[in-house]
Amino acid sequence: MAKPGDNKVDVDMVPLIDVVVLNLLFIIIVGDITQSTTAVQMRLPPADQAQRDGLITKGRVVVQLQAQANGQYSAVVDGKSYALSASGKNAEMINDLRELAKTRAAWDPTQLTANSQPKYPVKLRIPKDCPMNWVQLVSTQLAAAGLEEVHYAADPNTN
Repeated sequence: MAKPGDNKVDVDMVPLIDVVVLNLLFIIIVGDITQSTTAVQMRLPPADQAQRDGLITKGRVVVQLQAQANGQYSAVVDGKSYALSASGKNAEMINDLRELAKTRAAWDPTQLTANSQPKYPVKLRIPKDCPMNWVQLVSTQLAAAGLEEVHYAADPNTN
C-alpha cells in the first residue's frame, strides 16, 4: 500500500518542448525578416544610362538646377533664375510657378483636376553632382506651387 505522501509526480515534457520549438521558429523567422529589410542595397543608375521617358511634353514645365560659384544652386524656370535658400522659403518662385501653371491650364482646360488644380508634369533637370538636399528643396517648392507630378532627369553633361 502506498502512503499518502509518496505520490509520484510525472512531468509531461511535450508541452515544454512545443513551446521551446515555437519560440525558436519565431526568433528565426523574425531575425531573417529584419536582416533582409536592412540589407537592401539600392543602386541608382548613372546619368549616362538614362533613357528617354516618352511622356507627353505638351505644357510641361521644365526646371533646371544650376550650380553657382559659391557652391549653392539656383533653379531656372522659363529663363528666369531663382536663388534657392536653405530655409526653403522662396515665395517668388512658388508664385511664378503657380502663375505659369495657370497660364498653361488656360491653353488646355482638360489638364485640370477635379478641384481646378493644374496637373501638368514638371521635368526637373539635375546636374550629376548635385547634392540631394537641393533636389529635395526644389521638389518641396514645386509641391507648394501645386505641381506634384515631377519627372527627374539627370544631365550627364551638366556640372
